[in-house]
Amino acid sequence: MSEPIKLDSNGFDTTILCPHCDDPYTHHGRVDVFNRFGEDSPGGIHTTAYSGGTVVSTDIERNPSSRRDGIEIHFWCESCEARFVLGIVQHKGCTYLSTRPEEPGETLLTDAAEEAWPQRDPTQPRRECQCVGDEDEG
Repeated sequence: MSEPIKLDSNGFDTTILCPHCDDPYTHHGRVDVFNRFGEDSPGGIHTTAYSGGTVVSTDIERNPSSRRDGIEIHFWCESCEARFVLGIVQHKGCTYLSTRPEEPGETLLTDAAEEAWPQRDPTQPRRECQCVGDEDEG
């Protein structure tokens, strides 16, 4: 089941917010790209890119689009550590965006990369990001 996409825009950039806690500090990991051989084709190519490399297969069972191509980008939140997936789906000439919780067994990163991933210390103040165009002119 998809959830509404939460975004924050400062007039220059748009930030994806965590669907669980509305925090802007989200990180993306694994990316899955599904390309069907043709419209409504039962076959296609599934490419997965992640920190451990790239895997290409013909298994498109998890394609988020029932008729065409789809992309899934896996995210995790710095604040609440929730994991979610942003989907980009083609259907009947339209492109749809959605989020959903990451399912059990789906992995964001390889085990080795996940162990090495820096964890934010919640007792430390959050670093502030400066967006392009926000620099002081002077």
